[in-house]
Amino acid sequence: MEWHIKTYKNYILGQWVSSHTGRTYEVLSPINNEISSVVQLSDREDAKAAIDAAREAFDKSDWPYNHWLRHDALLSMAMVLERHFDEMARLLSIETGKPIRESRSEVKGSIDMLRYAASMTVNIFGRSMYHSKSEVGLVVREPLGVVGIITPWNWPITLLVRSLAPALAMGNTVVIKPASYASGVVARFIELISEEVKNIPPGTINFVTGPGDTVGDELVINKNVDAIAFTGETKTGIEIMRRAADTLKKLILELGGKSPNVVFMDADFDLAVKTAINGVFITSGQVCFATTRLLVDDTIHDKFLDHMINIVKSLKVSNPLNEDTDIGPVISKSQMKRIMDYIEIGKKDAKLIVGGYALTNGEYAKGNYIAPTIFDDVPPTSRVYQEEIFGPVLSVTRFKSIDEAIELANNTQYGLAAVVFTRDINKALKIAKGVKAGTIWVNTFGKHYPWAESGGYKYSGIGRQRGLDGYYAFTQTKHILINLQ
Repeated sequence: MEWHIKTYKNYILGQWVSSHTGRTYEVLSPINNEISSVVQLSDREDAKAAIDAAREAFDKSDWPYNHWLRHDALLSMAMVLERHFDEMARLLSIETGKPIRESRSEVKGSIDMLRYAASMTVNIFGRSMYHSKSEVGLVVREPLGVVGIITPWNWPITLLVRSLAPALAMGNTVVIKPASYASGVVARFIELISEEVKNIPPGTINFVTGPGDTVGDELVINKNVDAIAFTGETKTGIEIMRRAADTLKKLILELGGKSPNVVFMDADFDLAVKTAINGVFITSGQVCFATTRLLVDDTIHDKFLDHMINIVKSLKVSNPLNEDTDIGPVISKSQMKRIMDYIEIGKKDAKLIVGGYALTNGEYAKGNYIAPTIFDDVPPTSRVYQEEIFGPVLSVTRFKSIDEAIELANNTQYGLAAVVFTRDINKALKIAKGVKAGTIWVNTFGKHYPWAESGGYKYSGIGRQRGLDGYYAFTQTKHILINLQ
C-alpha cells in the first residue's frame, strides 16, 4: 500500500518553522508500520516560542474581543474540513488504524462541533443584578488567556476540536501538542487552516510536535499558560495536576474509562447484542468510553453470548481503508504487546470464549492486528475487569438484580460512561441515577452532541467538555460592582 509521505513543521506565530533541535521523527501507520508522516522532534525552546506567540496574540490582537471575527473563523474551519472530508478521513485511517467508516464519522462530528462553536461566540453571556438601591453588579465572562491543548491519538481530530473549538470561541489563544502516534493528521488539519482561513491573527493557533515529557511538560509548568485541556490516560492526568499546581492552572481533564454495559432480560435483544459488539470493538477498543465490561442479566446470559459469538466470529479484521473492514489494527507494537499481556491475564482469571490471539500471518504480518476477544465469567477482582486495556477485549459478568448490577458497574476507579438496555423506564432511571458516570446512554451507545456535556466521575477526569459547561470551562467570571451614588 502506498501513500504520500509528508514532512510537517511546527506552526508558531503564523509561520511554519523547523524545531529548535533541527531533528524530526517518523510517524508509523499501524496498518503496516511504514512511515505515514514526518514531524518535528521539538524541545522546550519550541514550546516556549509557541507559548510566547500565543501570549502576544492574546494580549495584543482583537481576537479576545471580536465575536464576529471568531464566529467567521470557526465557521471557515468547519468548511475547511468539509472541503477536505475524504482526505482527512483517509489520513485518520492511515495514521490511527480505525476503519474508514469510523474516520468519516470523526470528521463529520468535528465539523458539527466547529459549527456549534461558531454560534456560541455570540451566545455566552454574563448576568446583572441590583445589590442594593444604589449598587449594580455585573458578572461578565472573560477568556482565560493561553490554553495548552494536549490530545491523544485515538480520535485525534475530534478530541482536538472538542477543546479547540470552545477555547477559540471564548476568545482564548492556544498551543496544541498532539500525541506522537497521530501528529501527522493533526498537522495536516492545522496546515489546511493556515492556508484557507485567512482572518485568524498570527499566534492565535500554535502547533508543536514532540515528546510529552518536554513539550507537553513545558505547557503544564509554564506560567504564561493559563489552562490545560488534556485527554488521555489517568496516570498522566494525575501527573499533570501535580506539575500544574505550582502555577495554579485551570485544568480540564478527560481521562481513562472502563465503561459498563448493563443488559436486562427485557432489553431489545437484537439491538442490545449489536450495540454491545459496537461498544467494545469501536476503534479496536481504543476509546476511553468503550463499553469493555458487559454486565448481563443471568436469565439471558447464555443466549446473549451465543448470539454475540456468532456475530463476532464474522467480523472482518482487515486494512482500515477497506470499506467492509469492521476492526482495524491497534496503534503500535507496544500497545499490541500490552493488550496481549492483558489477554494472558484474562486466560488465567476467566473463561476465554472467542479470540485471544494476535493476527500475524499474511496481510496481517506487518501490522498490529488482534482478534476480537471475549472473556466470560470475569470476576470483579481481575485486572481484566478493573483496568483500562485499550484494545478489542470484552469482559462479561452476570448479575441477578438491579442493585447487584449497580454495584458491579461502580466497582472500578473509573466513571466516564455507562450503558443500560431495558424497556422498563424505572430500571433505566435507577441505573442512570445509581451509576457514577458522566454519561449514561439508555438503549443506545456512543452518541455525543456539541450542546450536551460530557466528562468523568472519579478517576475519569475533572471538568466537562461540550455543552454550556464545556464553554464556561474556557472562561473566567469577573464581578464588576458599580456604586450609583
